[in-house]
Amino acid sequence: MTDHEALLGKTLRQSLEDSRAEGRTQGIEIGHARGLNRGIQLGMAVGVMRVLEMRGIELTSEQRGRIVSCLNMDVMNRRLKRALVVADAEAVFDTGPNDAEAAFDLGL
Repeated sequence: MTDHEALLGKTLRQSLEDSRAEGRTQGIEIGHARGLNRGIQLGMAVGVMRVLEMRGIELTSEQRGRIVSCLNMDVMNRRLKRALVVADAEAVFDTGPNDAEAAFDLGL
């Protein structure tokens, strides 16, 4: 092996090691962001369930599962607002307009 070939091999190995390190760093950052996002989602889910509990509205296991499995923050925000005003647990899952929710949005 010539000196040129040895240098080229060393350069390629270093490049590969650098790429792997960069990939690991990016993977860690992506994993951290996903974990943080899921933690926020679970916190919202607990908030919805806690509000309903404090208002004396019971949830079934199926309803709890639907709340905890939700990954859409817009939906979770809507459910949290609805939890403050609905008369029963199933109404938290409604997707149509809600006068009480609209009043809450307006600060009334």
